Amino acid sequence: MSIKYNLIQRVQPGVTDDVKKKWYAVAINDDEITVENLCKQIEKFSALSEADIRGVAIALYNVI
Repeated sequence: MSIKYNLIQRVQPGVTDDVKKKWYAVAINDDEITVENLCKQIEKFSALSEADIRGVAIALYNVI
């Protein structure tokens, strides 16, 4: 899964004397992912089971 981004030119944050603008990458959120899909993606490269991952994801959702 790749990360899509746009390049945006802005003044450097925190610097008021600099008139030069710098390029910053800004991530684009273009679609949603379900908890089921997220768990299956994580399970591919983890030693944990899908049920363990799902439990952590749900707990994280509740905390957030």
